[in-house]
Amino acid sequence: MSGSHGESDHQPPRKARDLAERFAQNPILVPRDIAPSRAELSVECLLNPGVFQFDQKSWLLLRVAERPSQPQGKTMVPVFHAEGKLKLLVLYHVDRKLVV
Repeated sequence: MSGSHGESDHQPPRKARDLAERFAQNPILVPRDIAPSRAELSVECLLNPGVFQFDQKSWLLLRVAERPSQPQGKTMVPVFHAEGKLKLLVLYHVDRKLVV
């Protein structure tokens, strides 16, 4: 602390400047823009997009979060087996062994 009467030289933090600026004509991707990997799944959200250039083309990578439909009274969980096969695990909310 410096200055008189206990005043501080502390300055409020400056607002960070964005290093990138989105081109106004570029659309923002939303889940409905991406087809699910399997018919029984739906795309819930898109995460961590990144752009790179390779072979004189621009490429976009992003993580896609998918899930099965969630019927009333059930929680459906996708389980992928080593062979790449999808099985839907069904957890019933009325099951006394399940804490919801």
